[in-house]
Amino acid sequence: MAKRKQRKSEGKAGKTPQISKLKTKSQSKHRSAAPARPTAAATEAAVLKADPALTQPQPATVPAGLPNAATLLDELQQRCESLRQWQRQANEDVQSRLTTIEKRERELDESARQMEHDRTHLDLDMDATKRARLMLDKEKA
Repeated sequence: MAKRKQRKSEGKAGKTPQISKLKTKSQSKHRSAAPARPTAAATEAAVLKADPALTQPQPATVPAGLPNAATLLDELQQRCESLRQWQRQANEDVQSRLTTIEKRERELDESARQMEHDRTHLDLDMDATKRARLMLDKEKA
């Protein structure tokens, strides 16, 4: 039988436990030797301890040129009301235009029916005229 090839992972698994213990000891030595980095929360806490004025909320001040919230709210409400009024007016205009269009459509429908009625009578009158001429021509002959 042919020999099987050993996989690389099998070679690593065959190491003795002593070697792996040695690596962990050296890694832990390197970790303890490196200085610990402060976290963002720890840094912020240190700054707050150093300056207690930072922990107290600052009073909100409005720059002199800017309006306050009540003024802004009033302006917003006025604009909303003017927009509502504009929308009502626009809806009324649209409704009046729709009414006018419907009225014109009814008039057109009525005139189309009248035209069809008149056309029918015209055809009948033309047939009567042809018959009358034929009879007149017969009498002349």
